[in-house]
This record gives sequence, structure tokens and C-alpha cells, in this order.
Amino acid sequence: MVVTDTELITHVLNNPKSYPGPHNVSQERTSKGLQKLDPHRQLTLIWDAASNRLREMLLEGNSVSIPKFGTFSFEPVWHQVQYGPAKISKMPRFAPSTERRRR
Repeated sequence: MVVTDTELITHVLNNPKSYPGPHNVSQERTSKGLQKLDPHRQLTLIWDAASNRLREMLLEGNSVSIPKFGTFSFEPVWHQVQYGPAKISKMPRFAPSTERRRR
């Protein structure tokens, strides 16, 4: 099953009892000259920023841990070649947090 970011954001905003927080209502902008954003647009900006930062960190070869969600990291993979030296590469891995597994 594939879930798009738009579907995920819509689900979160349509279930405020399950996902309470300030993201459910329009918040003041940091620049006073700008109009308020609707909650869907606000959450889209947050999602985009978080996923872009995660992508940047992983491309730099860093592991990323998100509390109550899990850890994105790398596992070394040994490649034995017939001729020449053996090589080690990194394989991306995700390990859900123990709190996620209990649900």
C-alpha cells in the first residue's frame, strides 16, 4: 500500500482526536505582513521540511532517529569480488521504535 503525503496530511487533519495539537488550526505567521495559512498548507510545509532534512542527513551518510517512530541508519554490506579487493557498501535500513511495535 502506498500513501501519499497529501493523503497522510488529510488523514491527520480529519482525525483531531487521534492527532491533537496546534497543527489543527491556522497559526500566526512569523512575518506579520503575510496571511495565515490553512492547516493543510501548514502541515504540508512542515512535512516537506522534515522529509527534506531527513533526505539531506541520509545522503550525508548520517543516521537519523525520530523518537516514538524509529531510526533510519545504514548497515555495512561486504561485497566479495573475484578479482581485486573486496568492497564494503552501505545499505539503508529502518528500525521501528519499540513504542511503534507495541501498537
